[in-house]
Amino acid sequence: MQEDLGIIKEALQSDDDSLVMNTLDKIKNIYDESFISPCVDLLLHHKNPFVRLKSTEVLQNFNDPRILEALLIATNDEDRFVRGFVAKLLGQYEDERAEMKLKEMLNDSSGFVVDFAQKSLKTLEFKLKIQKIKARV
Repeated sequence: MQEDLGIIKEALQSDDDSLVMNTLDKIKNIYDESFISPCVDLLLHHKNPFVRLKSTEVLQNFNDPRILEALLIATNDEDRFVRGFVAKLLGQYEDERAEMKLKEMLNDSSGFVVDFAQKSLKTLEFKLKIQKIKARV
């Protein structure tokens, strides 16, 4: 199994975009936290927007501070589809920075991004209200 993880991580670092995409597709339902760092790196640094977008499919399976930090940065991605899926994922995080970023994304030039930001913001605001109520109890 450890050998397989090494092969997967190596494939994620390949210059072959189709190999990276296929690997991301194969691991998106494998909940192994060792995939977080390579996928965060792809989200923030890969030249291909389809690879960046596909990395969000893996990252959505985790709730991790490294992912939140990457998502906050990726809200400025040049690709509207990447920004839209980043907005979708930000709704998972009960964090005021995520809420602020989602509010900023309501002014995005892309309706796709705005739609995801609105939906995520509703979810997040509900979660934050629950969190505040629990803190009082």
